[in-house]
Amino acid sequence: MFKQFYGLTKEECRDYLSSRMKIAGCSREVFTPEAAPAIFNISGGAPRVINNIAAAALMYSAGKRADSIDEEAVFQANIELGA
Repeated sequence: MFKQFYGLTKEECRDYLSSRMKIAGCSREVFTPEAAPAIFNISGGAPRVINNIAAAALMYSAGKRADSIDEEAVFQANIELGA
């Protein structure tokens, strides 16, 4: 039996990122309004890829001591992951 998964929509991606951050204990929005769509465009909505890009963007932003994840952090994370 084969089941096809189509991935998350842009809105679901934004909600997914917010939900994952809340589960991790974050009480505020960390991703800027431009960052979530950038993650969606790169990942195609695949949760595993969303997680990888988000984690790399968090690391990049932490290294810069930034208080939020912006579009630049997402693109740098994508480069770092070699995608």
